[in-house]
Amino acid sequence: MNSVCHITCVHGDHDDRIFFKMARSSAHAGIRTFQVAPGTEDAEEDGVSLRAFRAPAFRALRATLGAWRAYRTALRTGAQVMHLHDPELLWVGFRLKRKGYKVVYDMHELVTSQILDKAWLGPMWLRRSISGAYARIERRAVRRFDAIVLAESGYADELLPLYPAWKNKFHVIRNLPVLSIIDRGRGEERPSDVFTVIYVGGLSRIRGLKELVDAMALVEDVRLHLLGWWESDAFRAVCMASPGWVRTEYLGSVRMDEVYAPMRAADLGILLMHPLKNHTTSRPIKIYEYMACEKPMVLSDFPEWQKAFGTYAYFTDPMDVQAIADSVKYARDNRQEGRQRGLQAREAVVDGLCWERESEHLIDLYRELSS
Repeated sequence: MNSVCHITCVHGDHDDRIFFKMARSSAHAGIRTFQVAPGTEDAEEDGVSLRAFRAPAFRALRATLGAWRAYRTALRTGAQVMHLHDPELLWVGFRLKRKGYKVVYDMHELVTSQILDKAWLGPMWLRRSISGAYARIERRAVRRFDAIVLAESGYADELLPLYPAWKNKFHVIRNLPVLSIIDRGRGEERPSDVFTVIYVGGLSRIRGLKELVDAMALVEDVRLHLLGWWESDAFRAVCMASPGWVRTEYLGSVRMDEVYAPMRAADLGILLMHPLKNHTTSRPIKIYEYMACEKPMVLSDFPEWQKAFGTYAYFTDPMDVQAIADSVKYARDNRQEGRQRGLQAREAVVDGLCWERESEHLIDLYRELSS
């Protein structure tokens, strides 16, 4: 019987991409599916066997002690295909290859570029050194692993020229919305009397949260709803001190299957990522989720985003608080136009920008590796 084990030492046991998309899809396709992730107890859910291990509290120990615990837990599953989801697990992949397992590495991000954006790693010269060291390990992984999965099609443009001899190992499996989950309870929401803007995702400085909250102080008759994890208590305090916080409501952080009711009930989706390299060429899942929920959007004015989503969104400078406020005002004052954009966005998702179709590529890959 075909079998696969998803392994992470960084993500939670109900991660959007790992559990709700990949693991559930392979289980529903009849593949024996395990997931190894930080947690407190084993469980069975939606056909997936969840295997928990105790993750270290400190970031520095995740790549060593945490990865080792994930590795030992994964071995006990006996799965044929080991699907890794963290760069911290690359050394685990090398050990698994030596033991004869098929190994897949899932690139959720362009890690070499992402490292350069992580200010907490230290000065730029140090980040460049770390990025270069990671690139050498990644190159070895591409040579030795059986498949490399890319979460966005744009990653192929960056990576394939670097690995022409191994281009057949790369598989683009985009991080698209699951319509069957999004549409649960669809049509049951009660619209608010106040124009509601929603942001879902990481609540961090580089995702434009400070500018977004500040902009709320400049817009009347608008309410901002936030859903997600704060990057730190200190940054949350900074946002709460903003004059715009009086028009902001934090709804907490919930599982992926619980986030869509407030998203459907809102009037406008918003995503104002700062213009970092890893952001300007990305295709964030939240954009597609807003589209699936029929939401018009205000997005960062990156050329790539304008090209991809220009029919469905309004664009603004994510660093300009007044420009953000003006875009929200326009959406508030032109709701019929916004509803039309939302309907067009939904049609695009149903026509092919959804996980139900994208998952077919994942199942084909697993069956190929297991044959």
